[in-house]
Amino acid sequence: MLQDMTKELKTAIETNEKLILQNYSMKDGVYFRLNIKKSINEINDKDYIIINNKKDKDVVKNIDLHNWFKEMDYYSCILNDDTNKAIDLPAKKIHSTNYLTIFIKKAMLPEMGGKDPLTPEKLRERIENYYEKLKKSEEKFIEIYTKSNYNKTKPKKDDKEKFLKEYFKEEIEYIRSEERINNIQLYKDYVLSNLEEILTFIKNFNEKNPFDNYVKIFFTTDEDKNKNKEIYKKENNIYVTPRIFNVNDFNLFIDGEIFGLPSSNMTTNSKKPYLILKSMKCNVPSRLTADDVKVTQSLFKWLENQGKFKEIKIDSNYKFQGGEIFNESETEAYFSVHLNGDSEIDGFDYIPFKEPKLKFQVINPLNTKVYIDPKDKEAGRITQEAYEINDRFRLKKLVCELLFNNRIRAERYFKDYNPDVITNEFTGNMKALFMQSRDAMHDYFSNGIDISFKKLINKLSLDLIDEQIRHIVKGTNLSRAAKIYNLRISFLKHFEIEEGDKMADRIKNTVENLKTKLERDGLVVCESDEEFYFTAGQLAYYILSQSESQDKSFGIFEPILNARNSNQLKRRLEENFSLYKHAVSYGNIKFKNALGMVMGYETKAKIEGEMKDILLAGLLANNIFYVKKDESNKNSKKENLSKAENKDDRKGEVNKDEK
Repeated sequence: MLQDMTKELKTAIETNEKLILQNYSMKDGVYFRLNIKKSINEINDKDYIIINNKKDKDVVKNIDLHNWFKEMDYYSCILNDDTNKAIDLPAKKIHSTNYLTIFIKKAMLPEMGGKDPLTPEKLRERIENYYEKLKKSEEKFIEIYTKSNYNKTKPKKDDKEKFLKEYFKEEIEYIRSEERINNIQLYKDYVLSNLEEILTFIKNFNEKNPFDNYVKIFFTTDEDKNKNKEIYKKENNIYVTPRIFNVNDFNLFIDGEIFGLPSSNMTTNSKKPYLILKSMKCNVPSRLTADDVKVTQSLFKWLENQGKFKEIKIDSNYKFQGGEIFNESETEAYFSVHLNGDSEIDGFDYIPFKEPKLKFQVINPLNTKVYIDPKDKEAGRITQEAYEINDRFRLKKLVCELLFNNRIRAERYFKDYNPDVITNEFTGNMKALFMQSRDAMHDYFSNGIDISFKKLINKLSLDLIDEQIRHIVKGTNLSRAAKIYNLRISFLKHFEIEEGDKMADRIKNTVENLKTKLERDGLVVCESDEEFYFTAGQLAYYILSQSESQDKSFGIFEPILNARNSNQLKRRLEENFSLYKHAVSYGNIKFKNALGMVMGYETKAKIEGEMKDILLAGLLANNIFYVKKDESNKNSKKENLSKAENKDDRKGEVNKDEK
């Protein structure tokens, strides 16, 4: 995975040394540049910057000063932000890595408002320990020798020296140089002798120029900027080299080069022995050279800049030289990456084909209606026309809005999304259905792979409609559930699932037949199980919508959905009709005929699968028992459409134009 992604990056870094710095971001805090030949009180506007990534990420007042701090900060930070690799162990309070810098969290400094700050004495102790550890930098190189498989026998002093000169000659010469030893002592003495003055200055500075997170002090002695930079680079090299690998226990030495376990996206130590590959000859999954590990670390820094907690799509041929990293219409193959809060890749896919174009048709088999002007409800409604969606993210948003009641955020990475349950908004069953389908939805909406989603959309959408009617719908307002049903049929047709075309045709034919049949005088009978269950759904909605109760509680339709067969369903309809028959017009011939033909029909078909589907369609479709006002007046003054409109924001206005 990482080797595939770093191939182009390695080439880019070789041709452009500044590429790594271009992708490096500084942490929030104040950055001071201090000449140790001067007092800290002599610092002016050209010697500090304040970084606030949320507030002024793109605002840089002094680009040269900003770039200087950025480069020196890159050479001075803890590797991978891992405090286990800090110099100041075991305390981990100082987060810089060389004698030219002191990095510490603002909250750790005395009198800076932190919850558990260091006392001046403890801070002095940590600084002394920090510089003493820097003097012993050679010990980390010796650890490579003693911990790795370089020498399985008891190491001898001469062997250690030979090892250090063979693999780390330049680093050891620099560490042992008199200049470095003297400089460490010089900087240590300066910081400790001026510590009180430095703390007072920082406190006063914060009162005038508030900042958060870090205090970072960069020391200089020489006016030669190039010389200062070289020292920073050398210090960075002797810090990084012995710590570049996860642990040194698994190092291999081949042809004068060290191969070790990279630390990015991997953890293996004595506290987690279960991560070792015990059943294989190689105990760890991969080993890389130090140079390759550095490239991998640069990749993770680049990914961090793209953003955490979201999917990052990268063209497999991206050259890391600026420009668009992914183009939906042109990219032939790409990597799909997700970075978590710990800057680890916890989601990865390689898609070896161009993302297929989307032509998704949202149809309206239930013939639902929408306001002509949502801001002016008096303007009336019209039938919702079919429309096309060509963007997967837009379709994903529609699924989140309807199927999951707007409680799933479309911009989130689905594979690790764990939403909270909210009573009467997002139930435990809805969460369970989401968790079961999130991988399939990710594959479809992010990568255009429909294999899994295609198999589950039928049952998933039906279960979610059922769950929302039971626990989310308040009163008799089924407008959202109707939209979900339309979207469900749209998906079935899009994936060419037989039930899609079949159900759309069934609804259309059943409605047309019922309109004609129920107007007749004389005996009217059901001709099929589909007609029976659709009509029963229509009756259930119409009867329950007659309620005068001001308390629009949840789950009004649950008794209907709990019915398991036709006899139970007819019994529920009778019970509800006995409660609300006073509100039903005597002149509503359609209703009388429908109730009679449903009660007189016998079937063994249980309410499951297709029959459950058709019952829901009847419940959600435009209700054929609401009639126009002029027809209502001919039949009975009791039948008043405005009453129905008040009962249900959708079912009233939607159906008054139906007849």
